[in-house]
This record gives sequence, structure tokens and C-alpha cells, in this order.
Amino acid sequence: MKRCFALAVPSLMLVLALAACSDPAPVPPPPDRGVPDTRAPDAGPQPDKALPDKGPAPDQAIANGPLTITVYKSDPFTWDTSKTPFPGATVAFDLPDGKRLELTTGADGKATVSDVAWSKGTVNATGHAKGMRPISYLGIRKQDGDQELWLLPLKPAWVPVSGAAAKNMDAAAKYWAGGPTVSSQPMSYGVGTYATGVPSGVPFSLIGMQYDVDNATASPRDRLFKIAGWCKADSPAITTATTLDIDCAVKQPVTAFKATITLPTDPKSLLRTSTTGLVFVSDFDSALTSFLGYASKATIAADGKSFNLEAEHVSLAAFKAPLTQYVLSLGAYQGSVVASEGAPKDGTTVSGFLEQATLLQPAKPTTAMAFGDPIEWSTTETGVRTVIALSRGNLQAQNLEQVWFLWAMPGTTKLTLPEPPSTVDVAELLGSDPIYGQVNLCEFDLAKLYCKRNVGGKLFKLQPPPPTCSPDKWCIVKTGLSKMPFTAIWGSGASDLFLGGGGKIAHYDGASFTVMSTPSSIAVRSFWGSGPKDVFAVGDGGAILHYDGAAWSAMTSGTTENLARVWGSGAKDVFVAGAKGTILRYDGTSWKAMTSGTAVNLAGLWGTSATEVFAAGSGGTILRYDGTAWSAMTSGTSEELRALWGTGAKDLWAASGSVFGSGPGLLHYDGSAWSVALTSKNTAYGSIWGPDAKLVFAAGVAVGPALLRFDGTSWAPMDLGIKSGFPTGVWGPSANEVYVAVDTMTGDGLLLRYKP
Repeated sequence: MKRCFALAVPSLMLVLALAACSDPAPVPPPPDRGVPDTRAPDAGPQPDKALPDKGPAPDQAIANGPLTITVYKSDPFTWDTSKTPFPGATVAFDLPDGKRLELTTGADGKATVSDVAWSKGTVNATGHAKGMRPISYLGIRKQDGDQELWLLPLKPAWVPVSGAAAKNMDAAAKYWAGGPTVSSQPMSYGVGTYATGVPSGVPFSLIGMQYDVDNATASPRDRLFKIAGWCKADSPAITTATTLDIDCAVKQPVTAFKATITLPTDPKSLLRTSTTGLVFVSDFDSALTSFLGYASKATIAADGKSFNLEAEHVSLAAFKAPLTQYVLSLGAYQGSVVASEGAPKDGTTVSGFLEQATLLQPAKPTTAMAFGDPIEWSTTETGVRTVIALSRGNLQAQNLEQVWFLWAMPGTTKLTLPEPPSTVDVAELLGSDPIYGQVNLCEFDLAKLYCKRNVGGKLFKLQPPPPTCSPDKWCIVKTGLSKMPFTAIWGSGASDLFLGGGGKIAHYDGASFTVMSTPSSIAVRSFWGSGPKDVFAVGDGGAILHYDGAAWSAMTSGTTENLARVWGSGAKDVFVAGAKGTILRYDGTSWKAMTSGTAVNLAGLWGTSATEVFAAGSGGTILRYDGTAWSAMTSGTSEELRALWGTGAKDLWAASGSVFGSGPGLLHYDGSAWSVALTSKNTAYGSIWGPDAKLVFAAGVAVGPALLRFDGTSWAPMDLGIKSGFPTGVWGPSANEVYVAVDTMTGDGLLLRYKP
């Protein structure tokens, strides 16, 4: 038996679930908030100005200039639209010159791109923060000005409420449907039961109707609900899961009213030929989740030009801002809404419904299109905004949840969806199954932030973009760098990161990655610096470069051997290790060779001070420098050692292992002796780093990329989310932000970021 359940979406989908039902047992959903929201704090243009529909003349020059996006917090329990800045949010800018920047909002909630090449096109901007729904503005032009957006949680912390849906139900009724008088989780229904969620610490009531359905109507477009009365259950403020039974023994007083919906005059309009008329009443101040009135009868006029509605609502005296919404439903979540502030007036005639946009691309809406394919539509409506709503869930079960709204600037009729910001967990947000898109039109009230008129278009399928994050929260960073297989990584802070590979050096300034100018091509193997204005890069053929904060310059190393690692205790005390036992030391003026006492290749280098430095390499070689000379240590292994890192002289790690067998994978030094800390099988670890003794990462390669995490007690594998490639370095500015550089072995590099 087909049932129509309330949907987890604040949208027109809530209204249209009922109209799609044709069997004798539908459950009407609670009222909606429009398309995509009637009251939309996480979407829409800023309320202090209207946006122009027209840009400059084609031959008018457009000067470069800034663009600021301000992100505000919104309370999902009150839909508060006060301007509380959201610091630490991510704003991803897709710029006209093809670059993509990700900026973090400051204490004022602002993120600014200072120099947009407006003459080259428009900007897409997407705001996001952990645990929040993304929101996008697409096709921003210079004349559109700076933009504001509000972020809402993806999964608000509702307090569960459930119970009997209608005790002592009237004999003439079979079903009950309703909603809380506060912002709430969408209602779900079982046999004689309901479940929802409400804000913590806020008193509320549950109001709904008991009814039956009569399908013996004169026209298939008619609807007849036999409403047997309205029930109410009051609750004090709650903070924990609560049972609240709805007793219908006492019926609530109601007011009857009639209304007429005038249909469009165009005989080809689907709103004229194929819709069902509805009306329902809710409360604006309770985020429109309340269910205060409904149409008991909707009949199409004999001439097919209008719908005649008979409806009723409970007493609205206790509600400060009733809202009446008139609907022309096309079923399958499609329909047009006209919202009227205030209680319904008997004898009202309603017209002016927006026509659906005509979907041009995709040409086959039921076949999942690629996420990056263009979406195109046409519309005859003017003075409206276009909103692309993305939903996930089961369409057949009428269980769709809207998770991402993308607002197009005026005049837009074709666009490509932007990539989600790197902070978005795509698998969590969109899943892996096809999702649904919908082109919606909204006449936006700039003062009250809601859609006065709105219409939902035809649904179309999309394939979500591939996940950008692994289950262990390692996410792909969009660097925009090509032909650069990453071979080294280091930084002095979150906004000062260096990558080497493919003979190039790239820098990240907290906003974007750029390839830096260098005096020569260098196969970078290692970076180290005392700060952002004192950075060393070493590589093959004895190459050493120095960066002074302004430019890279070549240094004379005095060797042609390949150099593998650089480390220093300060700007005037820097060591380098490399092939054939090479160790060099820089005193602030020049590089000088040191006597290492070995001829093996050295790949690991780390120290605690100028008088305590360690080097490691082939054959299990470990050397120690005491400020006077290098001497050999007993490692207990003959395996190759590729990296060293520690927190002090009594806490030092060495990375080893082989892809061709078993053996020591990681060694540890406790200040007295080296010991095997981890035995590896067919895994070679090549880099190791951590922010402290209780969080250490070791990266390497096995059948595929390998990564281990040490929590101060034991090592455990982590899922990087990639199947191929060779991790070449691990580094981070803090325990809450760690990077792994990967050589994909295809000529490009991949950067992964861990943000627990």
C-alpha cells in the first residue's frame, strides 16, 4: 500500500508528497517553507539591496576589483537571520581566470578576493564549515556586489519526541498528521505512531488533524479529505528523549474558510491542465514546521479555469505570524506556491502562480548525468531568482532530503555545478548513489528572507562527484598544480607551505598554490627552514637553493652527489645528508663537507640541537653527531633506513621496511638503544613526522599507499582514500592539520589533508 510520509526537507517537497498520493491511505506531510525554503536564512541575496538584472554594455571595460563573501551563523531551531559572523568557515571561489581559491573567514565572517578579473567572466562562491550544509552563489558579476550567506547545520541536534499519533481517534477518521509549533525535525509516521525532534529547552505543542480520504471524486484532479477534527498535545521544555501521546478526545475549535485558485490562461500551461489545488496554514515564526490548517476539499471548476477550495484551520490567536500557502501541485515534488502573510481570509481569490522553468539539459532527466555536466533551462518568468536544489534519498519512497542549495545570479539560464570545497565530506553529504537536482524559481522577499512565490521544476538525476575524503578524514586538496609529481613537503605554518616535484617548487599562502620562480630546475628531495624567510631546498646533483622570503637563489654546495635530506638547528646551523655518506654543514656563510665515516647513501636526518644530530641510511646505518664528530650507532637491523624524526634525544623514530618481504618497519630510540617498534610485511616507509610524541605519522608504500598513525601507545593503519601512488612526505602545522604529499607515478602530484 502506497504511503506518503513527511520528508526531511524544508521545501515544497513537503507539500507535494500529499498531492502525489492517489490510494486511500496517504499521510499528509507537515507544511513546507517554499522552494527551496519559504524562509531561507541559508540562501538568497543579502537583504539590504536588490540585485540588478543587467550588466554593463558589451563594449564597456570592466576593471578588476575585490569580492567579499560574508558568512553568518544561523540557528536551525529559530531560523534566526541576525548577523552573527561565522569565523573559520571555508569559502571556495571559482574565479574567471580559471583559478580556485579556498579562503577561511576571519573573526568578522568575511573572506575577500582582492583582485578579481571581472572582464574575464563571473565568480562562483561556495560557503561551508564542518557539520554544515554548503551554500553557493553562482555567476556573480561585478555589479552584483558583495554577497552574504547563512550556514545551517547538516544534522541539527534535535531532542527526540515520539508517541501515539492519535489516541481516542474519531470513528470517522483513520489517520493523523501534524507537526510541532516550533522548528523541528520532519515528522515520520508508523501505524498509529509518530516521531520527530524538537529544540532543547523550548516549550511546544503538537497540532494536527485526524482524517480519512475519499477517492470517489468527480475529477482525478479533485482531492477530498474527510477531516474529523484537530488534536493538540502540549509539552513543557524538554532536554532528553520524551514520549508525548496525542489525545484526540478533546477537539480543537476550528474556523472554516473558502478560497479560489485562478489557473493560468495559457492552454498549454501544465499548471492549468495537470495540477491539483491545495491550501495549508502554518506559522512563520516557528520556522513554518507547524501544521495549523489544511484543505478538506479541492474541486476543479467545470470550465477548467480555477480550483475551488474548502478548508479549515485551528485558532491562530496564539501565533504571531500565520502564513497561508496556496499550491498548484504537479506531483513528484513539482508544483507552484503563492504565500500570503497572515491568516487565510474567507473568499480569497489567488492567482499569479509562477510557471515551471523548462529543463533543456540534461535531455534525459532520468539518466544520471555527470556532476560536472552543464545544466540549462529556460523561463518566461521575470524578477525571480533561480535556485538549484540538490537532494539525496529514495524518490520512490518519497524520502528526499535537500542538502545543498545553489543560487544563480539574475539572468542565468546555464551553469555548471562547482566542485564542493575541500572541507566537504562528499560521501557524507551526497552519498554514492545518484542524487536529484531541481531547478526552482523564487520571488524573494529581501526584507523577510523568504519566497513569496516559488515553483519547483522537474527532477533530474546526477552522479555525485567522487569522494574527496577517506573514511579516516584524509581529504584531497585541490592544488591546481600539474606536471608536478610531489617529492617533498614542508612549511612554517598553515599559510606557508612548500611543495617540490618535477623540477619545480610551489608555494601555498593560505589561499592558493602558485609555482615559484627558481634559478634552475631542481629535483627537490627535502625542505627545511628556520622560518618563512629562511628556507632551504635540496635535491639531486648537489643542488641547494635558498629562499629569503622574496626569491630563491642557488647556493654552492661543493658536491655533485644527490642530496636527500636537510635539517637545521637554526638559520646559521644547517645540515644536509645524501649519497655516498655525504654530510654538509652550513654556518650561515658557506657549506662545508663533514667526515661522516661511512660511504653508504644517507636519507634520514634529524636533530635536537647543534650538538645532537642523527643521520640514517642504507644497511641499517645510523650516525650520531655530538658537536665534535660523527659516530656509528647500533641499529639492530641491516634494512635501509629512509627517514628520521623525533621529539627529543630520548624519543626518536626511524622509518624502514621493504616491499619485498618482512622486516623492521619502524625503529625507536629511547635514549639508550634502538629497538624494533613495528615489523612490516611488504611495506616500505619513507617519511615520518608528528606534532608531538602522542601523534606521529609514518607514510610509505605497499601494494598501494600506506599510512600509519601512532597515538602514544600503538601504531594503527589509516585509510588515505587512494589506491595508487607513492607518499613522499608528511608534515603539518598542527595536530589538527596534517598533509601527505603523493607522487601519483603518472607525472602529477596529489596532496591530502587530515583534519580530525
